[in-house]
Parts: sequence; C-alpha cells; structure tokens
Amino acid sequence: MLAITTDAKNAITDRLRSLPISGAAVPAGRCLADMAASLLALATTCTAGLLMGWRPGSWTGLVEAALVLLAFRFALLWLGLFAGLRATSPEVVVAVQILVWPISMLSSVFVDPATMPRWLGAVAEWNPLSAAANAVRELTGSPTFTSTTWAGQHAVMLSLVTSGVVTAVFAPLAVRAYRNLDA
Repeated sequence: MLAITTDAKNAITDRLRSLPISGAAVPAGRCLADMAASLLALATTCTAGLLMGWRPGSWTGLVEAALVLLAFRFALLWLGLFAGLRATSPEVVVAVQILVWPISMLSSVFVDPATMPRWLGAVAEWNPLSAAANAVRELTGSPTFTSTTWAGQHAVMLSLVTSGVVTAVFAPLAVRAYRNLDA
C-alpha cells in the first residue's frame, strides 16, 4: 500500500500510465513481484524450520499449505493495492496499516478461541486470518486447536473461498482505481 501510494504521490504512476500498456499491467506486475518475494520468504522460513527439526506431516501437505498461504497473500495484495490507490497520502496508509494489528490479535493465530470469551472466540473463529492459519496447521500436520464450528472444521475451504472472493472483488477495483488516478 505504501509503495503504490508514494508512487502515485510522486507522479511515477503518471509516467507508467502514459505508456502504451494495459491498465492492469502495473497493478498486476506489483502483485506478481510481491508474490515472488513472498515465495522466497516462505521458502526461507520453511527451510529454517526444517533445519531446526520441524517436519511436516507430509510433503504434499506442505506444498498445499504453501499454496493456501500464497493464495491468501495474493488476495491481501489486491486489497492493499486498492487501499493504497485510494489513500490520499502515505501518512494515511500508515494509519490504515495499524488496523492490521487488531485483526491479527482477533484470530486463532496466537490463542485457542475456546479460551476466549464466547463472543470473541466466535469472531476469532471466523476471521479469515484464522482460517488461513488453521488450514496451514491442518495441512502440515502441526498441532491445531480442536474446533466445533464450521469455520474451524473447514478451514482449508474457508481460506480458499475467502481468498478467491477477496481477489475477485479487489483485483478489478484496484485496476479501476489505477486507471482512474487523477493526472
């Protein structure tokens, strides 16, 4: 978000928009470049874990978990691009990025939702970040929380559907926002 907002403020996107390329090329290029960096970071993290003794339940599960994480990342990139293109300044982006912390804390990433107050546990169970984290735990055979909710029992499907919906909604919106930037 910050990079694209800064580029828009500094007229870099105006120069790119003047080129005879598709209006989707720059936003898609940003997403693909970030996906390459994410893939490298994920490979580094998995390698470090393997060197320290972590073993996935199966190698197929590890690949599936990586694909779930990358799909979730791809969806969030489009959401971030859209928000970054709509932001009026880099300072606004920083303020919006602060909202990521409550979303991560209201998930099952760090704490079992069963230990939370009932209403908070329900929020954590349905948080898309929880679905992605639970899906990765399930696919890699890592310890996970036992859940009785639909969201907890179908984490892989929920994560993939959420990622698909977010991408389907925000990719076109981000491309449209890029095309309609004020010159």
